[in-house]
Amino acid sequence: MTKNGLVLEGGGMRGGYTAGVLDAFIEEGISFDYCIGVSAGACNALSYIGRQKGRYIRANTEYLRDPRYMGIRCLFKTGHYLGNRFIFDDITNELVPLDFDAYQDGTRTCPFTAVTTDCTTGSARYDVISDLKTQWKLVEASSSLPLVSPVVFYKGNALVDGGVADSIPIRRAEEEGSTHIVAILTQDPSYRKKKSHAQLLIQLAYHKKYPKLVEALRRRRDTYNMQLDYAAQQEKAGKVFLIRPIQPVTVGRMERNPEKIRSLYQIGYLDGKANAAKVKTFLSGR
Repeated sequence: MTKNGLVLEGGGMRGGYTAGVLDAFIEEGISFDYCIGVSAGACNALSYIGRQKGRYIRANTEYLRDPRYMGIRCLFKTGHYLGNRFIFDDITNELVPLDFDAYQDGTRTCPFTAVTTDCTTGSARYDVISDLKTQWKLVEASSSLPLVSPVVFYKGNALVDGGVADSIPIRRAEEEGSTHIVAILTQDPSYRKKKSHAQLLIQLAYHKKYPKLVEALRRRRDTYNMQLDYAAQQEKAGKVFLIRPIQPVTVGRMERNPEKIRSLYQIGYLDGKANAAKVKTFLSGR
C-alpha cells in the first residue's frame, strides 16, 4: 500500500521558494497522505494544508520591513532580532490571517507533523498537530532560530528551531510509513553547509543552561550534509522526488528585500508547475 508523504525543509526567507512550489501544487490539485515540516517549512505547510494560496508569501513580504518583524529596533524593544509576537500573533491572527478553522474542521488534506529541537536533550521532537489552536506554540517553536529568536516553552519543554536537529526529515517520513516522498529543499544541488562562525556566541548564550543544544548546533553542519546525501540516495533509488532550486540561491535566511523573496517565490512556482505532471506520476506509483 502506498502512502504519499511531503517533506518541507526550512531555510528562513528561502521558504519563499517552497511557497511557490506549494501554490503550484494547490492549483494542480496535488495532495498528500502525510506532511512534515521544519521551521519555515512548517509555516508553509499550514498555508498549503488550508489551501490558502498566496498567504505565505504575503505574510512574509508585505510586513518584512516593519520594525516589529525583524531588525535592530525589534532587538532593542523585545530582546530578540526576530519579532515572534508580531509574526506568530499579529500577522497570523489579524494582518494575513491563517485559516485555523479550515485546519480544525477536517478539510485539511493530510495529517501534519511539526519538527522542533528540544533544548534539554538536543534531539528532534516530532509532534502531530491535531489541534492547531492549542498546539500553535509548537509551530512557533519550529521556527525559533537560536540567537535571533526566543526559546519557546510548550508544556514545560524548552524548544527551538527544528532545523537544529533534523532539517530534512525524510527518514522520519519513512518511519511514519511514507513510501513515496516529495521533498522540497531550499538550496541548489551543489550546496553544502559550511562551519558556522557563531560558535562562540552559541557557547555564551546556551552552554550553562542547554549544553546539549550547544552540542547539536556544533554537529549541525555534518548532520545537514549527511541528510543531503541521504536525500540524493533516496532520489536515486526512486523513493524520493526532490524539488529544489537549480541555481544557487542568493536570498539569505534573514533576507530583508521583499522583491528578492518574491522572485524566489516565482522560481518555486514555475518549478512546481513544471514538475506537476511528474509528481502526479510518481505519487501514483507508476
